[in-house]
Amino acid sequence: MRPTHEYRTAVARFLAWASVALAALALAYFAATGGLREVVRSGPLAILFATAMWVSFELPRVTVSDGGVTVRNVWRTIHVPWPTFRGLDSTWSLVLHTSEGDVASWAIPATSGFAARASRDVAGQAGKGVNANSVALAIAERHQQLIDAGHLGRRTLQEVHLERSWNRGAIGALALALLAAAASLPL
Repeated sequence: MRPTHEYRTAVARFLAWASVALAALALAYFAATGGLREVVRSGPLAILFATAMWVSFELPRVTVSDGGVTVRNVWRTIHVPWPTFRGLDSTWSLVLHTSEGDVASWAIPATSGFAARASRDVAGQAGKGVNANSVALAIAERHQQLIDAGHLGRRTLQEVHLERSWNRGAIGALALALLAAAASLPL
């Protein structure tokens, strides 16, 4: 069994953590300048901002394992078992082609020319960062390793389908933050 690898961009992680830091600074500022009343009145908007950024940039990711590829986007998570995998594309973002249609990843964008040059300058060579091309290569390599080991290409005991689920925690956190922000507006 090979290790499971998780992919998401460093920029996305930075944006998520920076938004949390900004919201914390905003809450401290509200408390220092307006006291509890200002925290109650303006704090929910800062929390809504941080929650939306967190859900949009920290939670999305692509996980590659011996069981398949799991694409976690903002609203939904889709697990692509290897028997349903048909190929991939990394032109605009990472897109997995499956027997049930395409699955696009929010977390893994295509490489821009600037990003390729910047990663080459920083890391000494291109391709060190996480982007659609690097993740596509990792997925293709894992798929080929499983084929070479004889784990794929055989008939399965039952039909294999994509597994889709709603990201209830993220949706609930956003809904709660939105309700709190809406309730604070008349204050």
